[in-house]
Amino acid sequence: MFLAILPFVVACKNGPATKTSDHETVADSTYLRLAEEVRQETLRSWKAYKQCAWGHDVLKRNSKA
Repeated sequence: MFLAILPFVVACKNGPATKTSDHETVADSTYLRLAEEVRQETLRSWKAYKQCAWGHDVLKRNSKA
């Protein structure tokens, strides 16, 4: 499993490569915008979970066995 994610970890650590063409720059800005949208949606979902569902998702036993 570790070997499967190793290239991803290395790529994230090194950061994005320097881009020279306009197309790649647009792709980078699109990537950054989408990444920010994902972060914001994750944060919104987490806050809603904490407010509305925290503590209500624990499994409760139906039998006394």
